[in-house]
Amino acid sequence: MRIGVSTNDSRVRSRLTDVVPPDSRPCDPGDVEQHYSIHTADGIRFTVRYDLRDGVPAQPWDAASYVASDVDRELALGLLDTHVHGCVALNALQKKHLEQDKKVKWKERRLKNTEY
Repeated sequence: MRIGVSTNDSRVRSRLTDVVPPDSRPCDPGDVEQHYSIHTADGIRFTVRYDLRDGVPAQPWDAASYVASDVDRELALGLLDTHVHGCVALNALQKKHLEQDKKVKWKERRLKNTEY
């Protein structure tokens, strides 16, 4: 799974390794399926946004894409951490269910073609 995170604040950028899952590697921004951003206008208050979900960009007016607005840096990083972990867990669970569905369908097909 590829999750992108962008920021316009160097202090946040230096802390991103605390937020991303272990063994994460940089990837091309065009290849991500999910994307979060943490932006600030004044270096004091931050906005966290889930701006690409399953490859679909969120519109600026989409209130559901805003995780938090007008929060301090530590809260912004904490919320990003929570959302990234949730995103990874949800996608892992969906992948597991897809794999289980494939196995069940394969077994059903095999049973259907078997005569007793």
